[in-house]
Amino acid sequence: RHPESLILTGQSPWQKQVTTTDLADELVALKKFLKIKHPILVSLSYSASLIPFMNPKEFPFVIETAPMGQSTEENPPPAYYTNWRQWVTFFPWGLSLIQSEEYWAYRGYWLQQTQTLLSSHPSYQPHTLQIAEGFSQLAYAARNFDLRQQDFTKGPLRFWILGEKENKNRRKIQEQAIQTYEEQTGQSHTLIQIKGAGHIIPNEKPQEYIEAVMKLVPRFKEEYK
Repeated sequence: RHPESLILTGQSPWQKQVTTTDLADELVALKKFLKIKHPILVSLSYSASLIPFMNPKEFPFVIETAPMGQSTEENPPPAYYTNWRQWVTFFPWGLSLIQSEEYWAYRGYWLQQTQTLLSSHPSYQPHTLQIAEGFSQLAYAARNFDLRQQDFTKGPLRFWILGEKENKNRRKIQEQAIQTYEEQTGQSHTLIQIKGAGHIIPNEKPQEYIEAVMKLVPRFKEEYK
């Protein structure tokens, strides 16, 4: 289920919209509330879109696990849609139309995905629309995210854990991002690869994943000293 903050039924997406900045602010609030002095962020897939908003003074370290490269990495938009989008922007109402079409496309997609989940999670049935709405809000918020296009020198110190059997399109973006990160920061050997794992590494190879994370923790402890 998603919290009330993600269920915006009846609201136009451009009137009231959850952003990745909002979600990043929740992490800052959580750190403060729990009084965590030495945090180590561990992102997984979607949450990579929050890391660019992390102040390294608050969160100096992050382990990027199978980070999302782009919101369209698995289903790139067809050429005709890209052309239509560019054409519509020439009209005064073009941006509003694009926002509306994209939002309802996200909602339709996630409603279908949520229906698929019902076979294994029948308890979702009374909340199908709310769950689909929550997924739609998250996907819509990250629609312009590109893992490669950020200034890594202004962010936390990063290490990357990738699955050997990752989606090819996503893996290509991940590798390009790591190369950019190492070039910008001067860091090297920041990648750990988990053999036999795909995208959801903690579920697919839990023991190997824990071992990889624990190899990094001592280094972070030294940095905190």
